[in-house]
Amino acid sequence: MKTGAKGLALIKVKEEFRATWYTCPTGYPTIGYGHVIQKGEERYYNASLTEPEAAALLAKDLARYEKAVLRGTEAATLTQNQFDACVCLCYNIGEAGFEGSTVARYINARVSEVKIREAWSRWNKGTVKGKKVVLNGLVTRRKQEADLFFSK
Repeated sequence: MKTGAKGLALIKVKEEFRATWYTCPTGYPTIGYGHVIQKGEERYYNASLTEPEAAALLAKDLARYEKAVLRGTEAATLTQNQFDACVCLCYNIGEAGFEGSTVARYINARVSEVKIREAWSRWNKGTVKGKKVVLNGLVTRRKQEADLFFSK
């Protein structure tokens, strides 16, 4: 399964295109559509990406997160919207975060919408200056992801 148009659009809106590197709210060097600059990618510190270049980097990144969602939800049959919502969450919280999350466990167990939404909403914190704090942007993002997950 691959990320569909709705998932890609949500990720692009939430990550916001940035042509040059910046430090994300949790302190990671980032470029394009939320691509965390890794060891060996130091060239991005001096780069200015075009939108198509950032979109290509996002597409490359998505492959990892799509695989993690498939691993994390192997007991569930996901619709395209559900898969897209999970990829958006995974893109933001990481592969291990998603695969070990209550969200993935609840999806696999097919628990109620209320419980899945509550588990989803817990991923609203980031580490800022060494402390876990609620980030308003993440509160909004989690609601939009959960809304996509439960949409037809």
